[in-house]
Amino acid sequence: MKLSDLLVTLMQASEKGANIARTTRREQSLFELLVEEKTGKCKNERFVQDFKTLADVLVQEVAAHDIRAKFPSLVANIRGEESNTFTNTLGESITVQLQEDIESTAQLLCKVLDGNQAASKLLAQVAHDSVEIDVPASLQNIPDEVDENSIGIWIDPIDSTAQYIEGHKSVLASGSLYAVGLECVVVLIGAFDLSTGQPLAGVLNQPFSKHNALNKRWSGRLCWGLTTPPLCMAPPLTSPPAPNTIVMSSSEDKFVQEKLSRDFTVQHVAGAGYKILSVIDGQAEAYLLTRGSTFKWDTCGPQALLMALGGGIVDYRKAFDAIKKDRNCSEEILKDFQLTYATADNVDAAENVLWANSGGLLAYRDAKVAFGILRKLEE
Repeated sequence: MKLSDLLVTLMQASEKGANIARTTRREQSLFELLVEEKTGKCKNERFVQDFKTLADVLVQEVAAHDIRAKFPSLVANIRGEESNTFTNTLGESITVQLQEDIESTAQLLCKVLDGNQAASKLLAQVAHDSVEIDVPASLQNIPDEVDENSIGIWIDPIDSTAQYIEGHKSVLASGSLYAVGLECVVVLIGAFDLSTGQPLAGVLNQPFSKHNALNKRWSGRLCWGLTTPPLCMAPPLTSPPAPNTIVMSSSEDKFVQEKLSRDFTVQHVAGAGYKILSVIDGQAEAYLLTRGSTFKWDTCGPQALLMALGGGIVDYRKAFDAIKKDRNCSEEILKDFQLTYATADNVDAAENVLWANSGGLLAYRDAKVAFGILRKLEE
């Protein structure tokens, strides 16, 4: 298959996911039915509360369904953040899968939604709707063929779920960079090489990129990238790039924040996917996370875009230790510590952290900037 054909399929799947996210969030009476708090193994301990929504599960399953339909040999190699089970208020556990037709899918969703037929039909309709995207001319003449059996897929159906659920009023950090708000929600899909673990293609879809105050509707923004050949397309923002800016979580180590704030403007921004998107857009020069609280599904797609732009995402701890050990090294050393995706970082870890980026991460477009950040922290 052509890698460009796979990328178009991922783009279409992400756009359908974005439609589901917008539809679900738009209908407040519907949205209130869809929230289920994550517990046990599925809970991300980094947050006081972590949620799984039916929209999360449905977006993932619809994306996986559409990818499988186009490329059947990928069936065993599609992975995602969410399990495809949902528990209704009666305690019944339902496996959420796209059925053969709208009516059958609506009947399944009706069990999840405690008999709410109107809501079930609405979601089923959006899940089965076809989507049209403009295929970029730059993709139409790419001849590169890849073996379907060598491809794996990671899906993060709705990254920054807390922002999605709570729907906080949008707050600008600077320029076009949002600290919180629905703008921080991103659908992330990435393809990688099963033998090397290297990212090959990625899609980032912002379902809530722009809000129309007149009709109170949101429109989205679709970004994509290929690593071979290196191609990337991110629609331009209205604000110019922001130099000397690093994005982090507000819970990042205080010593790290204080040390870097001497040379950079540190911005606290929600969502791993959105933080990396801010680097892609040039709204930040880097995203630093010293903890292992992101996962393969968070970074696979975004890393493909950064690599296409000449940047990447490194394992923070490994890169930091290597630079500390060899003070004569250059930024070329970062090529040795790029995140990979075919195997888990810690095979002995509990299920909920098995696929964590356990050494933290540093995402960047310019290797010299990333190298300088690591050097600054090593001083």
